[in-house]
Amino acid sequence: MRDFKYDQTTCDMVITDGEVEFVSDVDLVAQRVVISVSILQGEDPWDTSFGIPTWASVLGKISNIRDVRGEIAKLIESIPGVKAVSDLTIVNDVASETRTISGTILAMDGSSRPIEGTFA
Repeated sequence: MRDFKYDQTTCDMVITDGEVEFVSDVDLVAQRVVISVSILQGEDPWDTSFGIPTWASVLGKISNIRDVRGEIAKLIESIPGVKAVSDLTIVNDVASETRTISGTILAMDGSSRPIEGTFA
């Protein structure tokens, strides 16, 4: 399986020398993870239940960061190809109003071999 390569900076598909670039295997899974953790619940018009709950609703229901990590890990593990999530780190920088989520995933490639990949 493959998909268009997504540029995280411009939010566009990548075109090099007039050719559309694609990703597959663990790179595709990692790209899907990055996109998924970037979407807040309700932003996807085709599936408003998909995405990370907004921090206000998460903090209203969940009392500690371990539970927040659990919710994000559950979302990531729902992505086709992801078998496990480890080293999930959430950094919420109040001063710059930015949030960074990074970690390591265990994914399966087309031949069902486990491949470890990272995302940020």
